[in-house]
Amino acid sequence: MDEITQIFLSAMFGGIVGSIATIMAARWNTLVNLKSAQERLQLQLLHEDKKKALKELSLLVNKSYLYYDEFEKAVLSFFESFEADFLPVELKRAIKTEFDNLHKFLQDSNLEPPPASENEINLWLKGYEEYFKNLPSEEQAKEEYKQKLGNIKNFIKSLIQQYIKP
Repeated sequence: MDEITQIFLSAMFGGIVGSIATIMAARWNTLVNLKSAQERLQLQLLHEDKKKALKELSLLVNKSYLYYDEFEKAVLSFFESFEADFLPVELKRAIKTEFDNLHKFLQDSNLEPPPASENEINLWLKGYEEYFKNLPSEEQAKEEYKQKLGNIKNFIKSLIQQYIKP
């Protein structure tokens, strides 16, 4: 091979290798930028959903209630909703702790009736079992359906929560 052919082949090979390296670097840079943009968008969406959940919680807290039980039920029911999954876990834990502290205070002050005893719970369960046995088979099937539907809903909620958490 003469010298001119070697120079020509080296230049051509170098140009091709350089072009391929440039294309690969540009592709890698594009992929990194795209992934970064997706992460920013996801964080922004989570932030917006978090703000919405905080606003709903604030509305529940600011709403007037006739009884404490209504207030507690409204807040705890909200915690079971889809929107509440965007609230910080620490916030939900702190609110539940405050409810528990208030319940403890009410019990210690004899302002709240004591929780049901094991005998009372067993009596209630026996009464429900008897009620269920005395229902027509169609009504039993409806009750069992409601229970199974509730179980499925709880299962789906837990799956959704797994996918929401970043």
